Amino acid sequence: RDAASHYNVSIVDSTTGPVAGGVAYTYTHAGARDAGVHRLRMGFAVQLSESLSVGISGHHVFGKYTLHDAAETKPSLWSGEVGILARFSEHLQIGASARNLIRDERSELIRRDIGAGIAYLGEGLTVTFSKTSAE
Repeated sequence: RDAASHYNVSIVDSTTGPVAGGVAYTYTHAGARDAGVHRLRMGFAVQLSESLSVGISGHHVFGKYTLHDAAETKPSLWSGEVGILARFSEHLQIGASARNLIRDERSELIRRDIGAGIAYLGEGLTVTFSKTSAE
């Protein structure tokens, strides 16, 4: 909302073993809020069957920011997510996720929400629809 800049580095491997995994680091800087927020993530996913996959991730948010002329806030927050993907055919997939399902405290930096989406993947055409509902 305040012209923040986001810098991200991520590494993902889904081909060398039965479990896909990844790590990511994101730094957010916003001068208007004197913000410098770091996010570390680690996630894993496994294919349970030909048509069903499930994934989990955890993350840590820390740094500093100022909100609405209040005192500087220095969060150190932990959270986790879970998601599921169902493949009904070569072309039709449906997924759902719960973000920040597990968290150590409430914060605008780790809002809890639930999302779902559907995708049609065709030759030369991909159509997706998703909906997220925040707490």
